[in-house]
Amino acid sequence: MPGPPLNREDWMRGYEYVLSSGIFYVATERNSVVGVCCGIIRDGIWFLSGYWMLPECQGRGGGRHLTRSVWRDAAEQGAQTYCVWSSLDMRAMASYLKLGMYPGYEILTYKVPRVSAAEMPENYTVRELEVQIACDIDATIRGTARRADHDFFMASPGQRSFQVEFKDQPVGYFYVRNEWIGPAAWSAPKYAQMVLEQAAQRIEADEFLVTIPGCNHATIEYAISQKGKLVSNSHFFTTATFGKLDQYLPSGPLLY
Repeated sequence: MPGPPLNREDWMRGYEYVLSSGIFYVATERNSVVGVCCGIIRDGIWFLSGYWMLPECQGRGGGRHLTRSVWRDAAEQGAQTYCVWSSLDMRAMASYLKLGMYPGYEILTYKVPRVSAAEMPENYTVRELEVQIACDIDATIRGTARRADHDFFMASPGQRSFQVEFKDQPVGYFYVRNEWIGPAAWSAPKYAQMVLEQAAQRIEADEFLVTIPGCNHATIEYAISQKGKLVSNSHFFTTATFGKLDQYLPSGPLLY
């Protein structure tokens, strides 16, 4: 399941955030953790952030008990839509299908060469992201304003965030970190190209990764136009459609 290039400290920080703001269960055997299942709820949307079992402990029913426990707590806390960024593991996908999460689309990861800087088109500006702008856009595009998540993104070491404006009106935002773009969103399809170009131009590495919901054709076309290479794919499972994810790029498999 590809995501942003993270070190151990990044992963620990991410899971600590999910622990503090979501639902988190672990399975133990002989006082040792052998499995984990955790997720977040944002405005009725539950996202499965992590689901892992040690290989030698798989197939015993422990994983199923974990997922159903998290699912039960999510329902009690008002979850109405359930979704997950799934690996290609058949056993995991089968368990999601049994829970009523069905295929929404593929998630495609492209590796794209560095993009040269270009002159800013007339009437467009880019400046540091205001958290409320990101929340306002996400309320429609992501299906939830998720203020706490944007606070977390902005506080992440090395993360840079920007908003794109057209005639002084915010029309999109994006985050960049090392060789990764995401999350990003734009308020209308006509702004996709500008948001993508401005994000790509702020990557300092020789190449970058962008993970794209299969419904987001604009970004797939952009990656191909920049001679990007498809390097991996995953699946998005959900109980119902939400937001306008054809105008969105995820942050990664932890918070989507």
